[in-house]
Amino acid sequence: MRKTKYFSIIVNICVVFILPIFTTIVAAQMPGDATGDEKIGLDDVTYDLQVISGIRAPEPTVTGRWEATFTDGDTSGVMGLLLTQSDNRFSGTINNFEIHDGTINGTRLTGWGDADNGRFFTWTLDLIGEELHGTIQLVQGVKVTSIPVIFHRKSLMPISPYSGRPSVLSGRCENTYEPYNGGWRRVSLYFIIKWDRPVNGWDFKISGYGMSWSGNDWADRDNFAYNPDTHEYIFAVLPNIGITSAQYTFILEDESNTWSNVNWHDPYGAAAWNNPSIAYSFLFSCPPPPQ
Repeated sequence: MRKTKYFSIIVNICVVFILPIFTTIVAAQMPGDATGDEKIGLDDVTYDLQVISGIRAPEPTVTGRWEATFTDGDTSGVMGLLLTQSDNRFSGTINNFEIHDGTINGTRLTGWGDADNGRFFTWTLDLIGEELHGTIQLVQGVKVTSIPVIFHRKSLMPISPYSGRPSVLSGRCENTYEPYNGGWRRVSLYFIIKWDRPVNGWDFKISGYGMSWSGNDWADRDNFAYNPDTHEYIFAVLPNIGITSAQYTFILEDESNTWSNVNWHDPYGAAAWNNPSIAYSFLFSCPPPPQ
C-alpha cells in the first residue's frame, strides 16, 4: 500500500515539474522564434509519446456488416450492407446489389449501384461511431425516392450470418370492424407473416372463388409494418377489398408482377424461392364481424 502511494507521488512530480522543463528545452533547440511554425509544443511531445508507446488511436474503418431496420411504411423490413474498405475506397453490396465508386472522404461515404428493373441508387452516408447516417436515393426514370437511413454495425466481418434460404414459419389474417348502418363494416385488414430471419419485400396476391386481388392494387403500403423482435412482416390491405369470411389463398408473390421474379429475400440477397410458382402460400379465413 505504501509503495503505491510513493509511486503516485513520483508520477505527479514528473508530470508537474519534469515534463514542462523537457518541452522548454526541446523548444529552445529548434530554429525560429517562439511564434514560428517550427516550435514544438506539449501537444507535439504528447503525440510523439503516443506513437512511441504504440497507443495512438486507430483510424476508423467501415469494413463490416451493417443493418438498417424500418418498422413502418413502404420501406418496412431490413436493409443490409457488406462493406470492405481499402484506403479511401470501399466495395461491397447493399441487399446483394453491387456498390460502385465507393469513396470515403473523412467520415463521409458516397457511392451508387444498380437496383432491379432499370432502377439505381445513390447514397451519402456519414460515419458516426458505429453508425452510418444519411440518405439513400432510389432513382427510376424521373422519379427519385429519398430514404433517410441509419445503419448499425453488427459485425466487423463483411459476411452474412445466415445460411440457406429464408423460410416462413407462419401466416395469419387479422381484421377489425365497426358498426355501420345497422350492421358492420371492416375498417382494417392485416396479414402477418412470420419469418425465420430479417427480411424485406412486399409482393403478394389473394385469390379464391374465381377472383384475385394483386398487392400492386390493394396494398395499403403506408400502413405496412415490420417487427424486428419477432421477424413478422405485417401487410396492411385496403379494407374494402371485397373478401368475405370464406376461405381464400394468400401467396407471397404475384406472377403478374413485372418488377421481378422474386421479391422476398434476406438483407444480404438470399432469395426465399426461385420463382413465384413455389412461393409461400397459405389458406385463410378472416374472422367474421361480431354477431
